Amino acid sequence: MQQFSPSDLGKWEEHYRQLFDGEKHSLSEAGTWALADKPGLVAIFDGDEPVFVLGTRTIAKTLQSFHKPGSVNEFRSLVAIVECGLSPKNIEKKYKNGRTGQRVDTTVASYTYAICPASAGLLDTLSAAFTAVADPRFNGPTAQSNLAIDALPK
Repeated sequence: MQQFSPSDLGKWEEHYRQLFDGEKHSLSEAGTWALADKPGLVAIFDGDEPVFVLGTRTIAKTLQSFHKPGSVNEFRSLVAIVECGLSPKNIEKKYKNGRTGQRVDTTVASYTYAICPASAGLLDTLSAAFTAVADPRFNGPTAQSNLAIDALPK
């Protein structure tokens, strides 16, 4: 059940629609090579489901770091934990190289993305609002709560 509607975002509804209902591209080198380093919002999708939302000052570099083998960043770490079932302890060392890294690379390559321009001053605020509205699988409020519960000592 969706708690919010796009109209709850007021004048930012058009940005929301562009990001979540707009054109999607492959999260691969072929799908990101022509992007410029401009500020904006990025939504990563698994099919039609948003799985990760963020604001970035350099869209091209951010997306290229997501699909670059051996790259270490928040998105790839969440993919390793949530999709590949790796333990969060020392996660960056585990998926940087080898078979585990290949599993993360393969999973990331199956995703698509959409972008929306936004001013650099509003990136964090819009990103947080769109994450709350979309509740993405990796960085939404529900996902963060589940990760916190899973991290509790047994």
